[in-house]
Amino acid sequence: MHLIKSRSGIQVILPTKFIPILFIKKTRIFNLTFYFLYTFILLTPYHYTYLNKFVGDFSKAHNKFENDYWGTSLKELSNKIKSNEDLMLGKETKILICGVGKGSTKYYLNKLNNFSYQIVGERENPEFVILTNRILPYYNPKKSELKTCFDKHNGKILEKVTRNGLTLSAIKAFN
Repeated sequence: MHLIKSRSGIQVILPTKFIPILFIKKTRIFNLTFYFLYTFILLTPYHYTYLNKFVGDFSKAHNKFENDYWGTSLKELSNKIKSNEDLMLGKETKILICGVGKGSTKYYLNKLNNFSYQIVGERENPEFVILTNRILPYYNPKKSELKTCFDKHNGKILEKVTRNGLTLSAIKAFN
């Protein structure tokens, strides 16, 4: 028998066989807390894109949910454009956007030095597309299948922002 005192002053006598169970529960709680904190840190600064383990493989979750619906990964994506020679062409680049706001896209692209661009529509022969996995309800008439900007626009991914294997935003080159 063990005498256990709580902070409130209540004393409980427990048989010895219950002590390992209490220790195991505390260990599980600690492990779960550690796991969630670790996952939280891996997503930084895109915490709102958190998906639990029931989703399955994080890298395939962009087909199930809109993840970066605020488009906050555009800042990181635009910083990657600076170091990509395929994007820094030295001439005006025609860019299509899908799933992100025109204003926020312009805001981050305007911060790039020596990057001249024009945001164009699909019919104006864009060279690149900046996109997130926004769901396009008008693209697929079958409501059982979700289609996103990633599905609609084929091309080579030049740069992307990922967390836990999940692609949040990308820039693709049209072939």
